[in-house]
Amino acid sequence: AQLERNGGPWLLGASFCRADVVAVAQLQWVQRCNEYGAAPVVLPEGVRAYLARARERPSFQAAIGQHGEAAFALTMIRDKNAAAGRLLGGLGLAAAVCGAAVVMRRAGAS
Repeated sequence: AQLERNGGPWLLGASFCRADVVAVAQLQWVQRCNEYGAAPVVLPEGVRAYLARARERPSFQAAIGQHGEAAFALTMIRDKNAAAGRLLGGLGLAAAVCGAAVVMRRAGAS
């Protein structure tokens, strides 16, 4: 409704401005949280269309789009946690194998 009142595809009219930058950043975060199930907020179709227009802008692609999924903190956290889990799982397996080898060595020595 705000876009219609201002006569353009952006918050203040025909030109993309700082208010749009702030709004898009916040909306992007809400949408990401929704994808991860962290914020059950339903974005209306008009808001999703506004966000899609912003994502199509060359400046968005230059700043964020080039990094893909890794540009968002939740994705980075998820990926780092998964990598840490794999590392810790591997270390746990290695520790278990070493521990079993020590037990077997001791059992063979007695």
